[in-house]
Amino acid sequence: MFVRSRVAKGRTYYAVVESYRDGNKVRHRQVVALGTSPDVPTAIGATWREIRRLRRRLNELTASYPNGLPARAVRTHDEIIRKLALQEARLRSLVEVRAKLRSRPAAGVGTARHDTVPDDSHMISRKSGRRAASLAGR
Repeated sequence: MFVRSRVAKGRTYYAVVESYRDGNKVRHRQVVALGTSPDVPTAIGATWREIRRLRRRLNELTASYPNGLPARAVRTHDEIIRKLALQEARLRSLVEVRAKLRSRPAAGVGTARHDTVPDDSHMISRKSGRRAASLAGR
């Protein structure tokens, strides 16, 4: 697994990608999108902040209507609940990916795998597919 960066509309977006074989070809599959966060811990922090923001909005909305929510507020309430569920699922995915990345041995330590990363700070990839750490050593 590694982090791939792509530029779209002038912004850089990141995603955790894993390599797999399809016959004789090596292909990549996106595991989780990181958005504009360059690594998994930063994406986890951003997701936590979004969850806290949504919970705060939900609490403010319910506190604003102590006698029950009117129809327009019910729609807003349901939308916040939906977004909160999506962010919580995203957080679970990010935590799982972080655990997988940490459990893999570092490249060159008794393994022939080239898709491993030693820690979260070396996960940014270049368009050539090599890790930033390997490029910095050149």
